[in-house]
Amino acid sequence: MMATKALKHEELMLVIPQRLLITMDAIMDSYIAPYIERADPRLTPTQALAVFLMCEKYRREKSFWRPYIDILPEEYSCPTFFTEDDFRLLPNSLRGKAKAKKYECHKEYKELAPFFKMLADLFPDQEDAFNFKDFKWAWSAIKTRALDVPIGRESCRHLRDAEDTPTPTMFPLVDSINHAAQAKIRHRYNEKSRCLESRTETVYRRHAEVMNSYGRADNDNLLLEFGFVVPGNPEDTVTFHLGKVSSGNYVICCPRQIWRGSVDQLIVRMT
Repeated sequence: MMATKALKHEELMLVIPQRLLITMDAIMDSYIAPYIERADPRLTPTQALAVFLMCEKYRREKSFWRPYIDILPEEYSCPTFFTEDDFRLLPNSLRGKAKAKKYECHKEYKELAPFFKMLADLFPDQEDAFNFKDFKWAWSAIKTRALDVPIGRESCRHLRDAEDTPTPTMFPLVDSINHAAQAKIRHRYNEKSRCLESRTETVYRRHAEVMNSYGRADNDNLLLEFGFVVPGNPEDTVTFHLGKVSSGNYVICCPRQIWRGSVDQLIVRMT
């Protein structure tokens, strides 16, 4: 996203009306609400949003959100889309976590099998509706792009785990802003105007790229959660385990620093 003018600290840079957001309110006011209310077992907020994205994709030109859905990637670079060759390229410390992400997607899809049968009459002319490929697309879009902003929580009474898990919401335009760890944007829902307001806490010159922070995370977590890494990421860390060692001096090499000293001194520093 490019700034069309210079942006000051705390300046309002983006306003999105609620009707353009894909919230739990929008889902529970839609054609699939009666199905969600009868679902057994109940759906989680993320499952409900994934199913809604699939349905809107199948509705094509009838979908109010088609312009937004059309610009979403068909594939993602997060672990859900990894092949076995991709997994083999990962270090051992990361491979298991990445496979767990892919397994989670498969598990959620299987759990929704009875619910997908309930929805079969919605798209009788759609061949192979509610297939895993489409679910994987919707699931990955949510995991990499949705934000947890408290909008529509009152509509979650028919969903499970709604009080204990984030309520994902899709924000067109906001979810297209690239990541920079040092960037700061504050998103707030204005109840009076019924709009999402985004204010930058970073100063930008005209025509500069406006960035958003997805959190201060190392490359392992960025890859697992969002499907990308940052070259020279200052948040990168090295995890190591100390077994039973004898006293003495050791040198521990990390991407950004070198620790020189005794093991006892290192343990004190870490604690």
